[in-house]
Amino acid sequence: MSYTKILKPRLTATRCYRTSSLSCLLMRNSTTAANPAENHVEMAKPMDQIPGPKGLPVIGTLLEYARNDGWGFKNLFTMTQRRQQKYGPIYKERMGNYTVVVVSTAEDAEKVLRAEGKYPDRNPIVPLVEYRKKRNLPMGVLLSKGEEWKKFRTAMDKKMMRPHEVSCYADRISDVGNDLIQRLNRCRGDDFIIPNIADEVTKYTSETVATVLFEKRLGMFNEPIAPKVEEFYQSITKLLLATNALVTVPPFIFKYLFTKQWKELNKWADVAFSFADTVVQEKRQLLEKKLSDVDSNSQTDNRIDFLSYVIATRKLNQKEANVAMMELLFAGVDTASTTILWTLYNLGRNPDVQDKLRNEVRNVMKGSKDPDANQLEKMAFLRACVKETL
Repeated sequence: MSYTKILKPRLTATRCYRTSSLSCLLMRNSTTAANPAENHVEMAKPMDQIPGPKGLPVIGTLLEYARNDGWGFKNLFTMTQRRQQKYGPIYKERMGNYTVVVVSTAEDAEKVLRAEGKYPDRNPIVPLVEYRKKRNLPMGVLLSKGEEWKKFRTAMDKKMMRPHEVSCYADRISDVGNDLIQRLNRCRGDDFIIPNIADEVTKYTSETVATVLFEKRLGMFNEPIAPKVEEFYQSITKLLLATNALVTVPPFIFKYLFTKQWKELNKWADVAFSFADTVVQEKRQLLEKKLSDVDSNSQTDNRIDFLSYVIATRKLNQKEANVAMMELLFAGVDTASTTILWTLYNLGRNPDVQDKLRNEVRNVMKGSKDPDANQLEKMAFLRACVKETL
């Protein structure tokens, strides 16, 4: 039986929530019909008819994941495949704090993502919520809801949602790319194998995203790397790991039983936010004199850089701007590094595709040292490779 129309319109809908490398659908309340374009009220099925493992009281199926996978969900994709084979393309399970509904087809995922109200109403990432409450930090666009979410989003929309803005950063991104290539050449052994390429790619995405957001090079590929920069890089990777380890665990458990992971999360989040606070404060001080001498129209000119723009609009105070920059940084590093690594993996497994892509890049570049935005637009097969990976 297909469970495409399992959700009761105007009662529940689902939303995409990313945990590790898996896109899960977490239940949330919504006033939006599951598919407003069609009337399937008579076909809707109650939640209790969705198949899936029963699990245990309170913790649900967490013990099964711990037994088969270890805390941290390192092989969540494999577990999901097993569930899909046993229960079908749509199934549900309770994992600690969350009731999770997983869909396996692009068509069903589209229906879910289109079932959106005026504002997104995502289930919170509880460990991060608890940390920000503890440190009295704003929830930001990632964790806030309603008008508060809108406040953060509108402060950045003009810079985030316009494709032509990307071309403004092409030169600095190319510079970081060149540094990565030089770094890989230095790391490559006689067998042409690069040890721990995932670490190098993560450094590349960290440097690239930070360059766009903070408008300065951090020096991830400097040898030796500056201690403060190394500590900041460690905070990015360690914070993601600590969050992933606690994301399905209720706060009253991870604060008293999973104390090591909770302390790690607090430690590395403090490092990350302290670093971002310093950068934002430095930029704010540099802009204050300039902003005092220009009118409000030029203050929000879309030609200025990202952080300068966010500060210049005066829609966010320093704490809020700090949180906004950190959220964009972490989201950008995680998604970009994962996409690059899987694209490289797929190209390695398909040498014919790799050759075709290399030929396209060479033909479009025609001896140019660095690609510009116009040349990237002509690389249709490159876009196809990335889309296929995603």
